[in-house]
Amino acid sequence: MTVDVDAADQLETGDPVAATVGVLPQLSVLEMLLHPGSVRVIANSVLLAAGTIEILPVELPMVVLVWGPARVVPVRITQLGVTEQAFNPALSTIRATVDVSAQVLTYDDLVFALVEARAQPDRATQ
Repeated sequence: MTVDVDAADQLETGDPVAATVGVLPQLSVLEMLLHPGSVRVIANSVLLAAGTIEILPVELPMVVLVWGPARVVPVRITQLGVTEQAFNPALSTIRATVDVSAQVLTYDDLVFALVEARAQPDRATQ
């Protein structure tokens, strides 16, 4: 799937965020779908150093792909490639194409994620 991200409309209306950083906020949100939250990574590093844990599966946010009212599926983002195409004078990206690859999750994948989430009640705050 390809996603085109463009700051043209925001720049036309004088949006100060788009004028300063372009589409960086939108690209950052997409990239966050591939990585666990920094609070969780730091907490796991502390637990690892203390010898409390050895190996934990990577916790990623639940992603739901909505293609319409009858086509809603949970997915795991497997690959994300960003091609920056246009820049403002400060070299912030104002137009980019993002290639997204995803795997549809099965019932078994979701049951495992639900059990894991219940075991870690503070997950929603990260």
